[in-house]
Amino acid sequence: MSGQESFLRFSFESPQPVTQIGTEGRGNAPCTLLPETAKPSFLENTDPSLDNRGLLHALFETSAERYAERVAIECQSQTLGYAEVEKQANQFARFLRKSGIENGQRIGLLLPKSFDLYIAILGVLKAGASYIPIDPSYPVDRVRFIASDSDAALIVSSLEHLDLVGKLEIPKLFVNEARHEIEKQSVKPLPAEISPEDEAYVIYTSGSTGQPKGVSISHGNACHFALAEQKAFAIRCEDRILQGFSVAFDASVEEIWLAFQSGATLVAGTPEIMHSGPDLARNLADLGI
Repeated sequence: MSGQESFLRFSFESPQPVTQIGTEGRGNAPCTLLPETAKPSFLENTDPSLDNRGLLHALFETSAERYAERVAIECQSQTLGYAEVEKQANQFARFLRKSGIENGQRIGLLLPKSFDLYIAILGVLKAGASYIPIDPSYPVDRVRFIASDSDAALIVSSLEHLDLVGKLEIPKLFVNEARHEIEKQSVKPLPAEISPEDEAYVIYTSGSTGQPKGVSISHGNACHFALAEQKAFAIRCEDRILQGFSVAFDASVEEIWLAFQSGATLVAGTPEIMHSGPDLARNLADLGI
């Protein structure tokens, strides 16, 4: 097995070669989506001055050019600047393409709030795929349902979550194991081969009234939402934004892209921060949120 292939783990019951990732008819297959009438009202472009023809990751790329040396992500007192995150996201995108991922395929992301998570989000979009955030706290049955229902072509996770993803019958990429191979890739961005109408991500509902349902959001609609939020909050590059919600919850989109489009610092709301109880307000003040 080649170095590249060894990092893409497959189901223990039915292994398949890496080269089949892009040829199994996966990607943008119909998942259990909410009906059009149930989709959020923010998807409607009621303000023509706001762009709904952009690509979501392009918001970050613009900030990486303008604010290259500013801190993009802070996690557990460690930081990464915009230029560095851009480079690593490009490497991740190229690794995905080299592994057989094609435009329009869906990739599940089961990672805790970390540098790896945010870089993976950007890298998936840059590769022309869409991402499906899956909270690591989910039970195995819910993880299995989302992976199957969405027809995900790949699950990106870490070895610490092997118990959740190990038996899924789709390819798996463990970022902590593949890091050396990812870092071998070029830092140059891939050519853009997607449009604003293409899917950027799918977020699943809680399923409290039945099976979870996937909400598919296009690049154009996500960009419009991010720009509308920026118009409302006027975030500056000097600001620091807490990423407190689970990335499997739609409110996280506001947190992440408000920061990334404005050159601000996204502060990962780790369990230590979010579960600090009565000390939360003081901890957030100490972090400059």
